[in-house]
Amino acid sequence: MLAQIIQLLASPILTRVFDPIEIGALTVFLAFSQAVLPAIGAKLEIAMVLPRSERNARILLGMALRTNVLISLGLVLVCLFPASSLFKNEDADRLSDWVWMIPLYTWIAGNVVILQYALNRAGAFRKLGAARVLVAVGTVTLSIGLGLLGMGLGGLIIGAFAGQLLTMIALLIWNRSSIGIWTINWTPRHRALLKKYRDFPVMNATSSLLDGFRTAMPVLTLGWFFPGDVAGWYGLMYRVAAAPISVISIAVSQVNLREVAEIVRNGGNARKHVLKIGGTLWLITILPLVIVLIWGPDLFAMIFGSEWREAGEYMRLMAPAFAARVVASPLSTTIGATQNNLLGMSWKVLAFTTNLIVLLSLAYGGDPKTVILGLGISDFCLYLLYQAMIFHAAGKPRPA
Repeated sequence: MLAQIIQLLASPILTRVFDPIEIGALTVFLAFSQAVLPAIGAKLEIAMVLPRSERNARILLGMALRTNVLISLGLVLVCLFPASSLFKNEDADRLSDWVWMIPLYTWIAGNVVILQYALNRAGAFRKLGAARVLVAVGTVTLSIGLGLLGMGLGGLIIGAFAGQLLTMIALLIWNRSSIGIWTINWTPRHRALLKKYRDFPVMNATSSLLDGFRTAMPVLTLGWFFPGDVAGWYGLMYRVAAAPISVISIAVSQVNLREVAEIVRNGGNARKHVLKIGGTLWLITILPLVIVLIWGPDLFAMIFGSEWREAGEYMRLMAPAFAARVVASPLSTTIGATQNNLLGMSWKVLAFTTNLIVLLSLAYGGDPKTVILGLGISDFCLYLLYQAMIFHAAGKPRPA
């Protein structure tokens, strides 16, 4: 929560140091990494929480870290294309000097994601929180400082990069006892574990990759079809909405993963647990939802500056979808903990296909608000369906 508060308090400063086009260019830059980060460790970092054996958990950690290297190297292909083929409008010129950092940023951010699950395995939740604070403090401090020095987009990108790098170093230190020869070794035990947990890379990671591209698609679509400030308004809106979602989702989801896995190991039914958490989350979202629907644009203009009022309009259109996501996202780890990976994959394929159709059909010849309204309606329906699927999975765990 402290990490998200730091980022929220810094946002009104960032929106006065940087203009919507610069924020939009950063949002597009990060979209490439965000597209692959959900699958960065082939979901073996989630599988690492499940086995009783610490040795097996460490082997899975090593395989996840190696997968991160391979996926990040794959993004080097992005650097081979000219910026004008990746970005449109103002973004092409602004990002042409920074494309080479996309694979490196992705590798570092991927290590941060994977190593946090190692802390989750150990129950080191205080260190998990500290890691998030490091990301927040490092990113906003450098971004604002470099922005005041006139670095523009470069200050934003360097700030984001440095925040992740600082956190990765801390996580490597905290997890040093879990990283050893098994990180690079390959034995029959490695092959046996990969076979046992094959659903995670085959189904979970594949569907998560689709989900990552689904999350990045709105940014890339808006950045391609509309002026650069549209992506900036969407980026700020998403940043503000993602802060409370992240506070709830990251904190609850990893604890939920551990709790549901424990219930399943003991032969129990996790539906009561999921229903209790889901009901509580819905109660939490009601008041913020009403406030955004009534005063969203005015609040954005007052807090971030008058040129950011349009971001408040976008927030109003997306608010119901974000509310449904607040409930579904923290509980989504129930799918992995009960090993209902095919069910989770089915939803992600459906969500990807639906969003792709909505974005492409509305972006041609349309306006940004129409695109965002269509996205908000489709996401609201999709996350309600996801909640029903999660509840079903909680009562139907599959054998390991």
